[in-house]
Amino acid sequence: MKDMFRIDGKVAVVVGGAGGIGESCALALADRGAQVVVADLAAAASKLDEVCKKVASEKNVAPERIEMFLAKSPLKRLAVVEDIAGACVYLACPASDFVTGQILYVDGGLTAIA
Repeated sequence: MKDMFRIDGKVAVVVGGAGGIGESCALALADRGAQVVVADLAAAASKLDEVCKKVASEKNVAPERIEMFLAKSPLKRLAVVEDIAGACVYLACPASDFVTGQILYVDGGLTAIA
């Protein structure tokens, strides 16, 4: 029987993910197979990096893979809240009214070099 609670291939955005319930949710979603995006307006970027590394560790992603990602990424950093927020504002406001059926990659240019 198929596991009804697997979410492999899904992307979960967890706000308030730098600690407490948000961090727990991020870890639980990652455990169930989701790719997790962690955001927290009140947290420093270093704390978000720490949570991302913890999620990666829970999914058995070696720290070297994160470092490899950072080395390959044109911007040489993980995303911060403002990076994601700009895309959200654009998609939510009238400036995007004529945009349909598109994928907006907010990945620091990683898909451009892949």
